[in-house]
Amino acid sequence: MPLGFLDLLSNRIVPDRNFKKSVKPIYSVVNYGEGYDSRVSVGTNSYREEYQLSFTNRSIDEIDRITGFINEREKYKNFIFTVPDSNEPSGEKDISVYCEGYNRIYVTYETGSVSCKFIRVFEVDSALSVVTILNSSIILDEGVSDVINVSTTQRGVETLYWTLDGATTADFTAVNGSFSTGGSVATASGSFTIETLDDTTTEGGEVYTLSVRADSIGGSVLANKQVQVIDTSRTPPAFIWANSVGTPITEIGTLKATPVIIQATTTNFENSELLYWNIDTSSNSYYPTFGSVKLTGSFASSAGDITLTSSVVSEIKTDVVTLRRDSITGPILDTVTITTFPFVGRAFVDSEEIEQDYYVSSSITSPEYLTTVFCKGIGVEIETLYWTIEGATLGVDYDFISGSFTPTGNSVSSIGSFNLSAVPTATIKGFTLNIRTGSVNGLIVLSTNIFITDDPIVANTSQLSQSSITTIDQSNIGRLFRYETILGNNEESALISSSITSLSTSVASTSKAISYLPIVIANKQSEITATSITDLTITEAEAPYRYATILGNNEESNITASSISLTTTTYTVINRI
Repeated sequence: MPLGFLDLLSNRIVPDRNFKKSVKPIYSVVNYGEGYDSRVSVGTNSYREEYQLSFTNRSIDEIDRITGFINEREKYKNFIFTVPDSNEPSGEKDISVYCEGYNRIYVTYETGSVSCKFIRVFEVDSALSVVTILNSSIILDEGVSDVINVSTTQRGVETLYWTLDGATTADFTAVNGSFSTGGSVATASGSFTIETLDDTTTEGGEVYTLSVRADSIGGSVLANKQVQVIDTSRTPPAFIWANSVGTPITEIGTLKATPVIIQATTTNFENSELLYWNIDTSSNSYYPTFGSVKLTGSFASSAGDITLTSSVVSEIKTDVVTLRRDSITGPILDTVTITTFPFVGRAFVDSEEIEQDYYVSSSITSPEYLTTVFCKGIGVEIETLYWTIEGATLGVDYDFISGSFTPTGNSVSSIGSFNLSAVPTATIKGFTLNIRTGSVNGLIVLSTNIFITDDPIVANTSQLSQSSITTIDQSNIGRLFRYETILGNNEESALISSSITSLSTSVASTSKAISYLPIVIANKQSEITATSITDLTITEAEAPYRYATILGNNEESNITASSISLTTTTYTVINRI
Protein backbone atom coordinates (compact mmCIF):
# COMPACT_ATOMS: atom_id res chain seq x y z
CA MET A 1 0.00 0.00 0.00
CA PRO A 2 1.45 3.48 -0.84
CA LEU A 3 2.46 5.85 1.93
CA GLY A 4 0.08 8.52 3.19
CA PHE A 5 -3.62 8.60 4.03
CA LEU A 6 -7.02 8.69 2.29
CA ASP A 7 -8.95 11.96 2.16
CA LEU A 8 -12.74 12.24 2.42
CA LEU A 9 -13.10 11.23 -1.24
CA SER A 10 -10.82 8.20 -0.74
CA ASN A 11 -8.02 9.84 -2.73
CA ARG A 12 -4.57 8.99 -1.35
CA ILE A 13 -2.55 11.95 -0.07
CA VAL A 14 1.23 11.36 0.01
CA PRO A 15 3.45 13.67 2.11
CA ASP A 16 6.77 15.16 0.96
CA ARG A 17 9.85 12.97 1.16
CA ASN A 18 12.01 12.94 4.32
CA PHE A 19 9.13 13.49 6.70
CA LYS A 20 10.30 13.27 10.33
CA LYS A 21 9.41 10.72 13.01
CA SER A 22 10.16 11.45 16.69
CA VAL A 23 9.69 9.11 19.66
CA LYS A 24 9.60 10.38 23.24
CA PRO A 25 9.27 8.11 26.33
CA ILE A 26 6.34 8.76 28.63
CA TYR A 27 7.13 8.39 32.31
CA SER A 28 6.49 9.86 35.67
CA VAL A 29 9.23 11.05 38.11
CA VAL A 30 9.13 10.44 41.84
CA ASN A 31 11.48 12.85 43.69
CA TYR A 32 12.84 11.59 46.99
CA GLY A 33 14.91 14.66 47.81
CA GLU A 34 18.60 15.23 48.10
CA GLY A 35 19.00 14.40 44.46
CA TYR A 36 17.24 11.11 44.60
CA ASP A 37 14.32 10.34 42.27
CA SER A 38 12.87 7.49 40.26
CA ARG A 39 11.22 7.29 36.80
CA VAL A 40 8.29 5.02 36.10
CA SER A 41 6.81 4.38 32.60
CA VAL A 42 3.18 5.32 32.16
CA GLY A 43 0.64 3.24 30.25
CA THR A 44 0.86 0.14 28.10
CA ASN A 45 2.80 1.99 25.41
CA SER A 46 5.17 4.19 27.36
CA TYR A 47 6.33 6.47 24.58
CA ARG A 48 4.91 9.19 22.35
CA GLU A 49 5.31 8.73 18.58
CA GLU A 50 5.01 11.84 16.39
CA TYR A 51 5.38 12.55 12.64
CA GLN A 52 6.27 15.96 11.23
CA LEU A 53 4.82 16.18 7.69
CA SER A 54 4.93 18.69 4.86
CA PHE A 55 2.88 18.99 1.70
CA THR A 56 4.78 21.58 -0.33
CA ASN A 57 3.75 23.44 -3.48
CA ARG A 58 0.61 21.39 -4.03
CA SER A 59 -2.35 22.53 -6.10
CA ILE A 60 -4.98 24.55 -4.29
CA ASP A 61 -7.44 21.69 -4.88
CA GLU A 62 -5.16 19.20 -3.11
CA ILE A 63 -4.40 21.63 -0.28
CA ASP A 64 -8.16 22.13 0.22
CA ARG A 65 -8.66 18.36 0.37
CA ILE A 66 -5.84 17.95 2.94
CA THR A 67 -7.07 20.72 5.25
CA GLY A 68 -10.68 19.69 4.75
CA PHE A 69 -9.87 16.15 5.88
CA ILE A 70 -7.93 17.33 8.96
CA ASN A 71 -10.74 19.72 9.87
CA GLU A 72 -13.31 16.93 9.59
CA ARG A 73 -11.17 14.58 11.72
CA GLU A 74 -10.70 17.21 14.36
CA LYS A 75 -8.17 16.42 17.04
CA TYR A 76 -9.91 13.47 18.61
CA LYS A 77 -10.86 11.42 15.52
CA ASN A 78 -8.32 8.81 14.54
CA PHE A 79 -7.49 7.79 10.97
CA ILE A 80 -5.12 5.39 9.24
CA PHE A 81 -1.70 6.62 8.19
CA THR A 82 0.66 4.36 6.21
CA VAL A 83 4.34 4.68 7.13
CA PRO A 84 7.58 2.88 6.13
CA ASP A 85 8.52 -0.14 8.27
CA SER A 86 11.43 -2.38 7.32
CA ASN A 87 10.18 -5.05 9.72
CA GLU A 88 7.09 -5.62 7.59
CA PRO A 89 7.27 -7.86 4.46
CA SER A 90 5.71 -5.07 2.43
CA GLY A 91 8.06 -2.47 3.91
CA GLU A 92 5.07 -0.49 5.17
CA LYS A 93 2.51 -0.61 7.94
CA ASP A 94 -0.72 1.12 8.89
CA ILE A 95 -0.91 3.02 12.15
CA SER A 96 -3.71 4.96 13.78
CA VAL A 97 -3.06 8.67 14.23
CA TYR A 98 -4.73 11.98 14.87
CA CYS A 99 -3.64 15.46 13.81
CA GLU A 100 -2.77 17.89 16.54
CA GLY A 101 -2.87 20.87 14.18
CA TYR A 102 -1.54 22.26 10.90
CA ASN A 103 -0.13 25.36 9.24
CA ARG A 104 -1.25 26.44 5.77
CA ILE A 105 0.96 28.57 3.51
CA TYR A 106 -0.57 30.39 0.51
CA VAL A 107 2.17 30.34 -2.12
CA THR A 108 0.24 31.61 -5.16
CA TYR A 109 -3.36 31.69 -6.29
CA GLU A 110 -2.87 28.23 -7.71
CA THR A 111 -0.52 26.54 -5.24
CA GLY A 112 -0.05 26.25 -1.50
CA SER A 113 1.69 24.27 1.25
CA VAL A 114 0.67 22.59 4.52
CA SER A 115 2.79 21.46 7.49
CA CYS A 116 1.32 19.40 10.31
CA LYS A 117 1.98 16.91 13.09
CA PHE A 118 0.42 13.43 13.30
CA ILE A 119 0.46 11.72 16.72
CA ARG A 120 0.15 7.97 16.89
CA VAL A 121 -2.64 6.42 18.94
CA PHE A 122 -2.21 2.93 20.37
CA GLU A 123 -5.60 1.17 20.15
CA VAL A 124 -6.77 -1.88 22.02
CA ASP A 125 -5.27 -5.09 20.63
CA SER A 126 -7.17 -5.99 17.47
CA ALA A 127 -7.28 -9.62 18.54
CA LEU A 128 -9.68 -8.53 21.30
CA SER A 129 -11.54 -5.92 19.18
CA VAL A 130 -14.69 -7.12 17.40
CA VAL A 131 -17.21 -5.26 15.20
CA THR A 132 -20.40 -7.10 14.30
CA ILE A 133 -23.35 -6.22 12.02
CA LEU A 134 -26.28 -7.60 14.03
CA ASN A 135 -28.89 -7.87 11.22
CA SER A 136 -29.31 -11.56 10.40
CA SER A 137 -30.00 -10.71 6.74
CA ILE A 138 -30.48 -7.54 4.75
CA ILE A 139 -33.08 -8.02 1.98
CA LEU A 140 -34.80 -4.91 0.64
CA ASP A 141 -37.54 -4.18 -1.87
CA GLU A 142 -37.26 -1.04 -3.92
CA GLY A 143 -38.35 2.15 -2.19
CA VAL A 144 -37.89 0.91 1.42
CA SER A 145 -35.38 1.49 4.21
CA ASP A 146 -33.75 -0.69 6.86
CA VAL A 147 -31.91 0.10 10.12
CA ILE A 148 -28.48 -1.50 10.34
CA ASN A 149 -27.41 -2.30 13.93
CA VAL A 150 -23.72 -2.62 14.81
CA SER A 151 -22.05 -3.75 18.06
CA THR A 152 -18.38 -3.45 19.10
CA THR A 153 -16.27 -4.95 21.86
CA GLN A 154 -13.04 -3.61 23.30
CA ARG A 155 -13.19 -0.50 21.13
CA GLY A 156 -14.93 2.07 23.25
CA VAL A 157 -16.95 4.98 21.99
CA GLU A 158 -15.94 6.01 18.47
CA THR A 159 -17.05 7.17 15.05
CA LEU A 160 -17.29 4.43 12.42
CA TYR A 161 -18.01 4.63 8.70
CA TRP A 162 -20.10 2.57 6.28
CA THR A 163 -20.08 2.05 2.52
CA LEU A 164 -22.29 0.19 0.02
CA ASP A 165 -19.71 -1.21 -2.34
CA GLY A 166 -20.81 -1.29 -5.98
CA ALA A 167 -23.93 0.81 -5.40
CA THR A 168 -24.77 4.23 -6.85
CA THR A 169 -27.19 6.97 -5.92
CA ALA A 170 -29.41 5.64 -8.70
CA ASP A 171 -30.06 2.66 -6.40
CA PHE A 172 -29.86 4.15 -2.87
CA THR A 173 -30.51 7.53 -1.29
CA ALA A 174 -26.90 7.40 0.01
CA VAL A 175 -24.05 4.94 -0.57
CA ASN A 176 -21.80 5.89 2.36
CA GLY A 177 -21.88 7.67 5.69
CA SER A 178 -20.79 7.64 9.32
CA PHE A 179 -22.32 6.84 12.70
CA SER A 180 -21.26 7.03 16.34
CA THR A 181 -21.24 4.28 18.91
CA GLY A 182 -22.18 4.65 22.53
CA GLY A 183 -21.31 2.55 25.57
CA SER A 184 -18.07 1.59 27.24
CA VAL A 185 -14.65 0.37 26.22
CA ALA A 186 -15.86 -3.18 26.71
CA THR A 187 -19.04 -2.93 24.67
CA ALA A 188 -20.58 -0.27 22.50
CA SER A 189 -23.23 -0.09 19.79
CA GLY A 190 -24.59 2.17 17.08
CA SER A 191 -26.87 2.15 14.07
CA PHE A 192 -27.51 3.81 10.72
CA THR A 193 -30.15 3.58 7.98
CA ILE A 194 -29.87 2.56 4.32
CA GLU A 195 -32.72 3.26 1.90
CA THR A 196 -33.37 1.98 -1.64
CA LEU A 197 -34.88 4.07 -4.40
CA ASP A 198 -38.04 3.08 -6.28
CA ASP A 199 -37.82 3.25 -10.07
CA THR A 200 -39.70 2.00 -13.13
CA THR A 201 -36.78 0.27 -14.80
CA THR A 202 -36.66 -3.50 -14.87
CA GLU A 203 -33.13 -4.41 -13.73
CA GLY A 204 -33.48 -7.77 -12.04
CA GLY A 205 -32.28 -8.58 -8.51
CA GLU A 206 -29.06 -6.91 -7.37
CA VAL A 207 -26.53 -7.69 -4.57
CA TYR A 208 -24.19 -5.22 -2.87
CA THR A 209 -21.65 -5.40 0.00
CA LEU A 210 -22.25 -3.29 3.09
CA SER A 211 -18.95 -2.56 4.88
CA VAL A 212 -18.32 -0.98 8.29
CA ARG A 213 -14.97 0.82 8.26
CA ALA A 214 -12.55 2.53 10.60
CA ASP A 215 -11.30 6.09 10.26
CA SER A 216 -13.00 7.03 6.94
CA ILE A 217 -15.16 5.69 4.11
CA GLY A 218 -11.90 4.47 2.60
CA GLY A 219 -10.61 3.01 5.84
CA SER A 220 -9.98 -0.60 6.78
CA VAL A 221 -13.03 -2.89 6.76
CA LEU A 222 -14.09 -4.01 10.24
CA ALA A 223 -17.21 -5.98 9.27
CA ASN A 224 -19.32 -6.56 6.14
CA LYS A 225 -22.54 -8.22 5.02
CA GLN A 226 -24.39 -8.72 1.73
CA VAL A 227 -27.39 -6.52 0.90
CA GLN A 228 -29.90 -8.01 -1.54
CA VAL A 229 -32.27 -5.69 -3.41
CA ILE A 230 -35.37 -7.29 -4.94
CA ASP A 231 -36.42 -5.61 -8.19
CA THR A 232 -40.12 -4.94 -7.81
CA SER A 233 -40.34 -2.43 -10.66
CA ARG A 234 -41.47 -3.23 -14.16
CA THR A 235 -40.72 -1.10 -17.17
CA PRO A 236 -44.01 -0.70 -19.07
CA PRO A 237 -44.17 -3.21 -21.94
CA ALA A 238 -43.70 -1.92 -25.48
CA PHE A 239 -45.35 -3.33 -28.62
CA ILE A 240 -44.20 -2.41 -32.13
CA TRP A 241 -44.92 -3.63 -35.65
CA ALA A 242 -41.62 -4.27 -37.48
CA ASN A 243 -40.49 -5.66 -40.82
CA SER A 244 -39.06 -9.16 -41.24
CA VAL A 245 -35.66 -8.06 -39.89
CA GLY A 246 -37.06 -6.31 -36.82
CA THR A 247 -36.92 -2.66 -37.94
CA PRO A 248 -39.96 -0.70 -36.66
CA ILE A 249 -42.38 0.33 -39.41
CA THR A 250 -45.56 2.37 -39.73
CA GLU A 251 -46.22 1.51 -43.36
CA ILE A 252 -45.20 -1.14 -45.87
CA GLY A 253 -45.87 -1.78 -49.57
CA THR A 254 -46.41 -5.04 -51.44
CA LEU A 255 -47.51 -6.37 -54.83
CA LYS A 256 -50.83 -8.10 -55.33
CA ALA A 257 -50.88 -11.81 -54.47
CA THR A 258 -47.39 -11.50 -52.96
CA PRO A 259 -46.79 -12.65 -49.35
CA VAL A 260 -45.67 -9.90 -46.97
CA ILE A 261 -44.24 -10.64 -43.52
CA ILE A 262 -44.73 -8.25 -40.62
CA GLN A 263 -43.41 -8.88 -37.14
CA ALA A 264 -44.90 -8.04 -33.74
CA THR A 265 -42.03 -7.17 -31.38
CA THR A 266 -42.29 -6.70 -27.63
CA THR A 267 -40.14 -5.70 -24.67
CA ASN A 268 -40.85 -6.33 -20.97
CA PHE A 269 -43.71 -8.66 -21.81
CA GLU A 270 -44.42 -12.28 -20.90
CA ASN A 271 -44.00 -14.12 -24.19
CA SER A 272 -46.35 -16.91 -23.10
CA GLU A 273 -49.25 -14.51 -23.72
CA LEU A 274 -50.74 -14.34 -27.21
CA LEU A 275 -51.16 -11.10 -29.11
CA TYR A 276 -53.92 -10.55 -31.67
CA TRP A 277 -54.32 -8.71 -34.97
CA ASN A 278 -57.06 -7.66 -37.31
CA ILE A 279 -57.31 -5.85 -40.66
CA ASP A 280 -59.61 -3.02 -41.65
CA THR A 281 -61.75 -4.92 -44.17
CA SER A 282 -62.98 -1.96 -46.22
CA SER A 283 -60.82 -2.85 -49.24
CA ASN A 284 -61.53 -6.60 -49.13
CA SER A 285 -57.91 -7.18 -50.19
CA TYR A 286 -56.89 -9.71 -47.54
CA TYR A 287 -58.27 -12.92 -46.09
CA PRO A 288 -58.29 -13.94 -43.29
CA THR A 289 -58.83 -10.57 -41.66
CA PHE A 290 -57.80 -11.47 -38.10
CA GLY A 291 -55.64 -13.89 -36.12
CA SER A 292 -53.21 -14.29 -33.24
CA VAL A 293 -49.43 -13.96 -32.85
CA LYS A 294 -47.36 -16.50 -30.91
CA LEU A 295 -44.24 -14.90 -29.46
CA THR A 296 -40.80 -16.43 -28.98
CA GLY A 297 -37.93 -14.98 -26.99
CA SER A 298 -37.76 -13.77 -23.40
CA PHE A 299 -39.48 -11.32 -21.09
CA ALA A 300 -36.93 -8.68 -22.07
CA SER A 301 -37.47 -9.11 -25.82
CA SER A 302 -39.72 -11.33 -27.94
CA ALA A 303 -41.23 -11.37 -31.43
CA GLY A 304 -43.70 -13.22 -33.62
CA ASP A 305 -44.42 -13.10 -37.39
CA ILE A 306 -47.60 -13.05 -39.43
CA THR A 307 -47.71 -13.55 -43.20
CA LEU A 308 -50.37 -11.77 -45.27
CA THR A 309 -51.16 -12.30 -48.95
CA SER A 310 -53.56 -10.04 -50.82
CA SER A 311 -56.08 -11.03 -53.43
CA VAL A 312 -55.56 -10.01 -57.06
CA VAL A 313 -56.32 -6.29 -57.01
CA SER A 314 -56.76 -4.06 -60.05
CA GLU A 315 -56.03 -0.82 -58.25
CA ILE A 316 -54.00 0.43 -55.29
CA LYS A 317 -55.55 -0.72 -52.02
CA THR A 318 -54.75 0.53 -48.52
CA ASP A 319 -55.36 -1.53 -45.38
CA VAL A 320 -54.53 -0.99 -41.72
CA VAL A 321 -53.28 -3.94 -39.64
CA THR A 322 -53.90 -3.39 -35.93
CA LEU A 323 -51.96 -5.17 -33.18
CA ARG A 324 -54.06 -5.84 -30.08
CA ARG A 325 -53.89 -7.39 -26.64
CA ASP A 326 -56.35 -9.86 -25.05
CA SER A 327 -58.49 -10.38 -28.20
CA ILE A 328 -59.08 -9.16 -31.76
CA THR A 329 -61.20 -6.35 -30.27
CA GLY A 330 -58.83 -5.67 -27.36
CA PRO A 331 -56.71 -2.59 -26.63
CA ILE A 332 -54.80 -1.24 -29.63
CA LEU A 333 -51.02 -1.61 -29.26
CA ASP A 334 -49.75 -0.48 -32.67
CA THR A 335 -50.86 -0.12 -36.30
CA VAL A 336 -49.18 -0.46 -39.68
CA THR A 337 -50.56 0.60 -43.06
CA ILE A 338 -50.19 -1.89 -45.94
CA THR A 339 -50.41 -0.49 -49.46
CA THR A 340 -51.08 -3.20 -52.06
CA PHE A 341 -50.15 -2.42 -55.66
CA PRO A 342 -51.64 -4.25 -58.67
CA PHE A 343 -48.30 -3.82 -60.42
CA VAL A 344 -45.18 -1.70 -60.31
CA GLY A 345 -44.44 0.26 -63.45
CA ARG A 346 -47.01 1.18 -66.11
CA ALA A 347 -50.10 -0.57 -67.43
CA PHE A 348 -53.03 0.10 -69.76
CA VAL A 349 -56.32 0.45 -67.89
CA ASP A 350 -59.87 1.61 -68.48
CA SER A 351 -61.63 4.56 -66.89
CA GLU A 352 -62.18 2.47 -63.75
CA GLU A 353 -58.43 1.62 -63.66
CA ILE A 354 -58.98 -2.05 -64.51
CA GLU A 355 -56.12 -3.48 -66.56
CA GLN A 356 -56.81 -3.94 -70.28
CA ASP A 357 -55.32 -6.48 -72.68
CA TYR A 358 -56.23 -4.46 -75.79
CA TYR A 359 -58.47 -1.67 -77.11
CA VAL A 360 -61.07 -1.77 -79.92
CA SER A 361 -62.53 1.12 -81.90
CA SER A 362 -65.83 0.33 -83.61
CA SER A 363 -69.23 1.64 -84.55
CA ILE A 364 -70.64 0.84 -81.10
CA THR A 365 -68.11 2.90 -79.14
CA SER A 366 -69.40 6.24 -78.00
CA PRO A 367 -68.52 8.38 -79.82
CA GLU A 368 -68.15 5.97 -82.72
CA TYR A 369 -64.58 4.91 -83.53
CA LEU A 370 -63.20 7.04 -80.68
CA THR A 371 -61.32 5.20 -77.92
CA THR A 372 -59.86 6.73 -74.77
CA VAL A 373 -56.66 5.01 -73.65
CA PHE A 374 -55.65 5.26 -69.98
CA CYS A 375 -52.07 4.65 -68.79
CA LYS A 376 -51.62 3.93 -65.07
CA GLY A 377 -48.26 4.40 -63.36
CA ILE A 378 -47.30 2.92 -59.96
CA GLY A 379 -43.90 3.51 -58.39
CA VAL A 380 -42.62 5.52 -61.37
CA GLU A 381 -41.73 9.18 -61.61
CA ILE A 382 -44.12 11.47 -63.46
CA GLU A 383 -42.83 12.52 -66.87
CA THR A 384 -44.20 13.36 -70.31
CA LEU A 385 -44.90 10.14 -72.23
CA TYR A 386 -45.27 9.64 -75.98
CA TRP A 387 -47.56 7.25 -77.88
CA THR A 388 -47.16 5.80 -81.35
CA ILE A 389 -49.30 3.45 -83.44
CA GLU A 390 -47.00 1.10 -85.29
CA GLY A 391 -48.04 0.11 -88.85
CA ALA A 392 -50.88 2.62 -89.07
CA THR A 393 -51.22 5.24 -91.82
CA LEU A 394 -52.14 8.78 -90.91
CA GLY A 395 -55.59 9.69 -92.23
CA VAL A 396 -56.22 6.15 -93.52
CA ASP A 397 -56.33 4.26 -90.22
CA TYR A 398 -56.30 6.97 -87.53
CA ASP A 399 -56.62 10.72 -87.53
CA PHE A 400 -53.38 10.82 -85.53
CA ILE A 401 -50.76 8.07 -85.17
CA SER A 402 -48.56 9.68 -82.48
CA GLY A 403 -48.80 12.16 -79.64
CA SER A 404 -47.89 12.86 -76.04
CA PHE A 405 -49.53 13.17 -72.62
CA THR A 406 -48.42 13.92 -69.06
CA PRO A 407 -49.89 11.81 -66.24
CA THR A 408 -51.09 13.47 -63.06
CA GLY A 409 -50.53 12.25 -59.49
CA ASN A 410 -47.23 11.41 -57.83
CA SER A 411 -44.46 8.82 -57.93
CA VAL A 412 -46.61 6.40 -55.95
CA SER A 413 -49.66 6.52 -58.23
CA SER A 414 -50.37 8.47 -61.41
CA ILE A 415 -52.66 8.22 -64.43
CA GLY A 416 -52.86 9.86 -67.84
CA SER A 417 -55.01 9.43 -70.95
CA PHE A 418 -55.28 10.25 -74.62
CA ASN A 419 -57.81 9.58 -77.42
CA LEU A 420 -57.47 7.37 -80.50
CA SER A 421 -59.73 8.52 -83.35
CA ALA A 422 -60.04 5.69 -85.88
CA VAL A 423 -61.15 5.96 -89.51
CA PRO A 424 -64.20 3.67 -90.10
CA THR A 425 -63.44 0.49 -92.00
CA ALA A 426 -65.40 -2.45 -93.40
CA THR A 427 -62.66 -4.86 -92.43
CA ILE A 428 -60.75 -5.74 -89.28
CA LYS A 429 -57.48 -3.91 -88.73
CA GLY A 430 -54.97 -4.54 -85.98
CA PHE A 431 -52.00 -2.44 -84.86
CA THR A 432 -49.51 -2.12 -81.99
CA LEU A 433 -49.84 0.83 -79.61
CA ASN A 434 -46.56 1.76 -77.88
CA ILE A 435 -45.86 4.09 -74.96
CA ARG A 436 -42.41 5.67 -75.11
CA THR A 437 -40.21 7.94 -73.01
CA GLY A 438 -38.23 10.94 -74.28
CA SER A 439 -39.85 11.28 -77.69
CA VAL A 440 -41.97 9.44 -80.26
CA ASN A 441 -38.76 7.60 -81.17
CA GLY A 442 -37.77 6.96 -77.56
CA LEU A 443 -37.58 3.81 -75.46
CA ILE A 444 -40.71 1.66 -75.52
CA VAL A 445 -41.96 1.08 -71.97
CA LEU A 446 -45.42 -0.34 -72.67
CA SER A 447 -47.24 -2.00 -75.59
CA THR A 448 -50.68 -3.41 -76.43
CA ASN A 449 -52.86 -4.35 -79.41
CA ILE A 450 -55.53 -2.03 -80.84
CA PHE A 451 -58.23 -2.96 -83.36
CA ILE A 452 -60.57 -1.17 -85.75
CA THR A 453 -63.70 -3.03 -86.88
CA ASP A 454 -67.12 -2.20 -88.29
CA ASP A 455 -68.78 -5.15 -86.50
CA PRO A 456 -68.02 -5.99 -82.92
CA ILE A 457 -68.92 -9.66 -83.35
CA VAL A 458 -65.85 -10.21 -85.50
CA ALA A 459 -63.53 -8.29 -83.13
CA ASN A 460 -62.52 -11.63 -81.71
CA THR A 461 -59.58 -13.68 -82.94
CA SER A 462 -61.64 -16.88 -83.35
CA GLN A 463 -62.79 -18.75 -86.45
CA LEU A 464 -66.28 -20.22 -86.74
CA SER A 465 -67.95 -21.97 -89.64
CA GLN A 466 -70.90 -20.07 -91.11
CA SER A 467 -73.34 -22.72 -89.95
CA SER A 468 -72.07 -22.93 -86.36
CA ILE A 469 -74.80 -20.89 -84.72
CA THR A 470 -78.36 -20.68 -86.04
CA THR A 471 -79.61 -17.80 -83.91
CA ILE A 472 -77.73 -15.19 -81.89
CA ASP A 473 -79.61 -12.42 -80.16
CA GLN A 474 -77.17 -10.00 -78.60
CA SER A 475 -79.46 -7.21 -77.55
CA ASN A 476 -78.72 -5.04 -74.52
CA ILE A 477 -75.04 -5.97 -74.34
CA GLY A 478 -73.37 -2.73 -73.37
CA ARG A 479 -69.72 -3.43 -73.93
CA LEU A 480 -67.80 -4.52 -76.99
CA PHE A 481 -65.75 -6.74 -74.70
CA ARG A 482 -68.75 -8.96 -74.16
CA TYR A 483 -69.12 -9.77 -77.85
CA GLU A 484 -65.69 -11.31 -77.87
CA THR A 485 -66.30 -13.50 -74.88
CA ILE A 486 -69.57 -14.89 -76.22
CA LEU A 487 -67.84 -16.55 -79.12
CA GLY A 488 -65.33 -18.18 -76.79
CA ASN A 489 -62.33 -20.37 -77.39
CA ASN A 490 -63.27 -23.62 -79.15
CA GLU A 491 -59.56 -24.50 -79.41
CA GLU A 492 -59.64 -28.26 -79.95
CA SER A 493 -62.83 -28.98 -81.81
CA ALA A 494 -65.17 -27.37 -84.28
CA LEU A 495 -68.82 -26.58 -83.77
CA ILE A 496 -70.95 -28.41 -86.28
CA SER A 497 -73.96 -26.82 -87.90
CA SER A 498 -76.38 -28.40 -85.45
CA SER A 499 -74.40 -27.63 -82.34
CA ILE A 500 -76.64 -24.92 -80.94
CA THR A 501 -80.19 -24.39 -82.14
CA SER A 502 -80.89 -21.19 -80.29
CA LEU A 503 -78.76 -18.89 -78.10
CA SER A 504 -80.56 -15.97 -76.56
CA THR A 505 -78.86 -13.33 -74.41
CA SER A 506 -81.86 -11.07 -74.30
CA VAL A 507 -81.38 -9.36 -70.94
CA ALA A 508 -77.64 -9.35 -70.61
CA SER A 509 -77.11 -7.30 -67.50
CA THR A 510 -74.54 -10.04 -66.81
CA SER A 511 -75.64 -11.42 -63.47
CA LYS A 512 -74.80 -15.09 -63.07
CA ALA A 513 -73.52 -16.44 -66.35
CA ILE A 514 -70.79 -18.32 -64.51
CA SER A 515 -73.34 -20.92 -63.46
CA TYR A 516 -73.70 -22.02 -67.09
CA LEU A 517 -70.11 -23.21 -67.08
CA PRO A 518 -70.99 -26.87 -66.40
CA ILE A 519 -73.46 -26.83 -69.34
CA VAL A 520 -71.13 -25.93 -72.20
CA ILE A 521 -67.69 -25.45 -70.58
CA ALA A 522 -65.24 -24.49 -73.35
CA ASN A 523 -65.94 -27.37 -75.67
CA LYS A 524 -62.25 -28.28 -75.58
CA GLN A 525 -62.42 -32.05 -75.45
CA SER A 526 -65.84 -33.03 -76.76
CA GLU A 527 -68.37 -32.10 -79.42
CA ILE A 528 -71.77 -30.71 -78.71
CA THR A 529 -74.39 -32.73 -80.54
CA ALA A 530 -77.53 -31.37 -82.10
CA THR A 531 -79.51 -32.22 -79.01
CA SER A 532 -76.99 -30.82 -76.50
CA ILE A 533 -78.68 -27.48 -76.09
CA THR A 534 -82.02 -26.67 -77.61
CA ASP A 535 -82.54 -23.37 -75.90
CA LEU A 536 -80.24 -21.34 -73.63
CA THR A 537 -81.47 -18.12 -72.14
CA ILE A 538 -78.95 -16.06 -70.19
CA THR A 539 -80.60 -13.39 -68.08
CA GLU A 540 -79.14 -10.97 -65.58
CA ALA A 541 -75.54 -11.76 -66.46
CA GLU A 542 -73.51 -9.73 -64.01
CA ALA A 543 -69.88 -9.99 -65.03
CA PRO A 544 -69.16 -9.64 -68.75
CA TYR A 545 -66.07 -11.80 -68.68
CA ARG A 546 -68.18 -14.73 -67.55
CA TYR A 547 -69.64 -15.18 -71.03
CA ALA A 548 -66.29 -16.72 -71.86
CA THR A 549 -67.37 -19.84 -70.01
CA ILE A 550 -70.18 -20.51 -72.44
CA LEU A 551 -68.32 -21.11 -75.67
CA GLY A 552 -64.67 -20.45 -75.00
CA ASN A 553 -61.86 -18.48 -76.54
CA ASN A 554 -60.45 -19.86 -79.77
CA GLU A 555 -57.34 -17.70 -79.36
CA GLU A 556 -55.10 -19.41 -81.86
CA SER A 557 -57.15 -19.06 -85.04
CA ASN A 558 -57.97 -16.09 -87.19
CA ILE A 559 -61.12 -14.66 -88.68
CA THR A 560 -60.82 -13.80 -92.33
CA ALA A 561 -63.12 -11.51 -94.21
CA SER A 562 -65.18 -14.49 -95.27
CA SER A 563 -65.27 -16.20 -91.90
CA ILE A 564 -68.65 -14.80 -90.95
CA SER A 565 -71.08 -13.62 -93.57
CA LEU A 566 -73.64 -11.32 -92.08
CA THR A 567 -76.61 -12.64 -94.08
CA THR A 568 -80.04 -13.56 -92.90
CA THR A 569 -79.56 -17.13 -94.02
CA THR A 570 -76.56 -17.74 -91.79
CA TYR A 571 -77.65 -15.72 -88.78
CA THR A 572 -81.36 -15.48 -88.26
CA VAL A 573 -81.08 -12.42 -86.01
CA ILE A 574 -78.13 -10.19 -85.19
CA ASN A 575 -78.92 -7.24 -82.97
CA ARG A 576 -76.37 -4.58 -82.09
CA ILE A 577 -76.58 -1.69 -79.66
